[in-house]
Amino acid sequence: MHAWCDGGEWSSFESLGVPVSNVQAVPLTGFVSACSAGEGTCDVVAGAVDGRLYHAVWSRDA
Repeated sequence: MHAWCDGGEWSSFESLGVPVSNVQAVPLTGFVSACSAGEGTCDVVAGAVDGRLYHAVWSRDA
């Protein structure tokens, strides 16, 4: 999930998608971390039951 603040109000949440491995959705283990490398970006990292870490990136320019 992703939301942003324009300095006054928060946006609605939007999905960044489901981690995919070999064209199948992978259930998460329960932890998800999000950060921003700069203005207009959001990076999300999640652990999955297959033992891998998945990384999704959102950019307002994409």
